Amino acid sequence: MQEAADTPFAVTGEQAAGLNGFLSEWFQAYEEYSIGDFVTQGVASEEFEHDNGKAYRVKCMTWLAPFDLGVSQRVAIETTPTDTADVFDIHLIIDRESGDISNWKRVNRRFLNTLRKQFLIWRTLKQAERERYLLAAETASIDKQETDRISDLGGAEPSPAA
Repeated sequence: MQEAADTPFAVTGEQAAGLNGFLSEWFQAYEEYSIGDFVTQGVASEEFEHDNGKAYRVKCMTWLAPFDLGVSQRVAIETTPTDTADVFDIHLIIDRESGDISNWKRVNRRFLNTLRKQFLIWRTLKQAERERYLLAAETASIDKQETDRISDLGGAEPSPAA
């Protein structure tokens, strides 16, 4: 069962990549951590092309507490550009993997509330903290471009003599 929802949150184009990094770091903090509201695995963030330009996605597998209910789901948060210049919408996509549907709906309330708090925290971060995430996103984008360039050259870096 898949649930997709637009969130009531939006960010500027400048903040979109930083928010992606912020959420990715937050989800990674829950990897293999079995105390709390949920556990994550396989947290990944990526850029992708959307109809209106470059978009961002954070995705992971999550298990929701209480863990003995066996509720697991795939989560993706997509930050996509809108038709309005410099405005990005945030979409949440959840695919239930296991657990009873009624339990899944019930325990997701806590998960969604915790996620909502992260968006509110992002809005209250000091400018220096936001800039740290924006800089990390820029660095990751440059690193990816360099890796792609090397791959295009056949996997080997050009020699200085070339």
